[in-house]
Amino acid sequence: MKKYVFTLKDDQLHIAFVKKNGKKSKVLATNTYTDLMVSKMVENYSLTPVIKLNQVVDDFLTETKRKGKEAEFILALDKVITRTIEIPYLKKRELKEYLTHHISDYFTVDMNDYYYDYTIVQEQKKSNNSKHLYQLKLVVVPRGVIAGIKQLLSTMHLKMGRISIYPDIMQNLRKKDEAFGVLDTGDQRSILNIYDKGSTFIYASFENQGSHEEFCDEVEYFTDFYASRHEGHPLEKLYVTGHLAEYDSLLEILNQRLTSRVEKVDPLPLKRYGNAEDIIAYPGVILSQIPIKAIRGKSIDFSKETALVEKKERSFKPWQLFILLSLGTVGWFVMYTDYLDHEMALYDGIIADDGTSQNYEVVLQAYEEEKATLTSMSESVDYISSQEIAYLTRLDQVLGLVPSGVSVSTMRLERKGIVLTLSNISDTTLLIDTLIAFNQSGLYEPLAFEQVALNDALDLFVLDLTFVNQGGDALE
Repeated sequence: MKKYVFTLKDDQLHIAFVKKNGKKSKVLATNTYTDLMVSKMVENYSLTPVIKLNQVVDDFLTETKRKGKEAEFILALDKVITRTIEIPYLKKRELKEYLTHHISDYFTVDMNDYYYDYTIVQEQKKSNNSKHLYQLKLVVVPRGVIAGIKQLLSTMHLKMGRISIYPDIMQNLRKKDEAFGVLDTGDQRSILNIYDKGSTFIYASFENQGSHEEFCDEVEYFTDFYASRHEGHPLEKLYVTGHLAEYDSLLEILNQRLTSRVEKVDPLPLKRYGNAEDIIAYPGVILSQIPIKAIRGKSIDFSKETALVEKKERSFKPWQLFILLSLGTVGWFVMYTDYLDHEMALYDGIIADDGTSQNYEVVLQAYEEEKATLTSMSESVDYISSQEIAYLTRLDQVLGLVPSGVSVSTMRLERKGIVLTLSNISDTTLLIDTLIAFNQSGLYEPLAFEQVALNDALDLFVLDLTFVNQGGDALE
């Protein structure tokens, strides 16, 4: 299996073209792009302003002949925030409800601007003197980052793989109960991760400026900070990976300056996951491919947010929708035209329902008009299938605009837009909120406000959403 692995940093984008065979991964091609303002995703909730970023990604995909169909993302952004908390044991649904209502208690950011995910780090079983507890790792990512990723995938026609958080995957270098550091060096910036008892204690990014001595000053500051928080006990080991790992002079200076033992990462324990050169040069890429064994099977991947359509909001799968739509319409069209051809071969005239005879040409014209309509429907199905990712993105946006108190009964895809049937509208003020949300989105032609009584209830309400830019294909 071949795929693309994107590492997003605040000032650069690294792309790797990876071939995975069983557990082992091999990096086939890479490129690093700087000064692309990747952080614009956070500010603009879109990759649209970063035209250069779209272009370099497209160029890399072209160079690799677009042989990978899936993309995974590693986030190494300052605005990705993690927390480790301890809570009493809760069942799966109870835990989900708890986090829904209390996630804002653990972060100082406005959660309206962030998505969150979690994994269970440790489970402490109940004993005579202790409670049954869970240790959770919480991660929040700006919504703009997720929106930018989804838009990039839609533009490049790639399927979404998992999202990994950079400090978490680098911890796979060693056992999680060890305290150690990883200095991942790049061409222009380096990242220092220090882990303690399964948690990220320090995550720091700094520029590679000045001499080796000045570079060591940066590293020493953080290792001294670790020691000051651990009763003076130094960090036992610091592993160096990446661009500067081959500089023996740097390793020598680090060993002289630090109380920690500094060494180039040993790829031998990870040989079943990749070759030595890739593990040293691209540790994040290789480590991101290691299967995750998570308690309750719940790992941090933001799969709910990156899904093009929210699973809980639908009773169908997208591929089922397209297959049913395509087969149903095309099948109806084929059978109906066969029937017409058969009937027209037998008769020169046709008897109407009222017993009168109708001219053959008149009936033929009516049949031809119906046939043209069905042909148009078939062409629309083909178009919708060819624009599958774009339509699924629109479905995701539609579900995001519908207030939580309103249910979506049915959705019908058309070339010009989407016809939405809403149900169980307990209060028509929710309907007004829905119309306002769609009008403010700028994705569809303005909707007229229906004359409905406020604070009333409606069983069904149909919204006919027309894509903007009509006159051409709005999704192309």
